[in-house]
Amino acid sequence: PGQRAEITLRDGSRVILSVDTRLRVPGDYGVRDRPVELEGEAYFVVRHDARRPMLVRTMYGIAEDLGTEFGVRAYRHDHDVQVTVREGAVAMRRLQAAGPPVLTLGPGDRGILSAGGEATAITDVPVDKYLSWTTGRLVFDDAPLRTVIPELARWYDLDIQLNDSSLGDERITIVLTTESPDEAMSAVAKVLDLHVIRAERSVRFVPLRPRR
Repeated sequence: PGQRAEITLRDGSRVILSVDTRLRVPGDYGVRDRPVELEGEAYFVVRHDARRPMLVRTMYGIAEDLGTEFGVRAYRHDHDVQVTVREGAVAMRRLQAAGPPVLTLGPGDRGILSAGGEATAITDVPVDKYLSWTTGRLVFDDAPLRTVIPELARWYDLDIQLNDSSLGDERITIVLTTESPDEAMSAVAKVLDLHVIRAERSVRFVPLRPRR
């Protein structure tokens, strides 16, 4: 939590890792094939090899590069794998499934494969919004606070609680570019008219006035 990194694999492909993310690369990567295992979120700029496509395995499904720049999100609590394509194409497959992919995505497409195997494709999505984290920006657009809290907690390595559970229904639109946890928490509190109480990693949002 709170840490991002960029690595270059032995085939020249680049991977940007988001916060609270694990990427496992086998020692023989690229010798016969190119599988990696992801838990969390990462952005891949793949050096394409049609004979040995990169396979990004997650606990919910597989993303196969078809000559590509794409983001993959598969945090455990999301219960799905989400793929956003900037360039090229990506095939999405269910775990252990033979045959054709369940989705083939092109530039501007977003695919979601649930833990139960349900596949959804969305076209013409705002790619920069979904991949804004790669440039150090957190973008929330009319998002309920209960879904924002886990993202903030991972990004700034904090334990964030709401003093009143009803605050989770509050919706927020904000772009955060600061690396300072205090500045970020203050910005969120200002937008929602809240007070922040912080003790080391522990953060609590408290209403400034009674909520109806």
